[in-house]
Amino acid sequence: MSGAGTPEPLSLDVIRAEVDLECSAQDRRSDSADSRAGLVLGFAGVIAGVALGARSLLALPGLVAATVAAICAARVVWPQTQTTVGPRALRTTYLAAPEVDTKRIVLDNRIKDYEFNHEQIKTKIARLKKAIGWFKPSPSS
Repeated sequence: MSGAGTPEPLSLDVIRAEVDLECSAQDRRSDSADSRAGLVLGFAGVIAGVALGARSLLALPGLVAATVAAICAARVVWPQTQTTVGPRALRTTYLAAPEVDTKRIVLDNRIKDYEFNHEQIKTKIARLKKAIGWFKPSPSS
């Protein structure tokens, strides 16, 4: 039994633990995409530097591709994931609430954040693939 005499669902803690595990994995995927974008950005900078140093019109396509790849890579970090619940809001709003109600609300918020982050990470990965795609040779070359 919890706070107001309402029985606590037995699976609430199990569900919360699984959601926490999945959110952690999701955070790692987001961090990985950001790190890879940083590598692409650095690689694009090197290629742009070499292309500029060549001072040849033949290097222009490489310069353009490196510049576009750098812009795409920089856009990977734009969609930020949200992973925190405001501690002050929790304390202010739920300090006197029954424990089971607070657990449910926090779990629902974590699930909502997970769903939001899922879409953000899909966007990050799509942008990363575009950035990497600028370094692939064309079929005609």
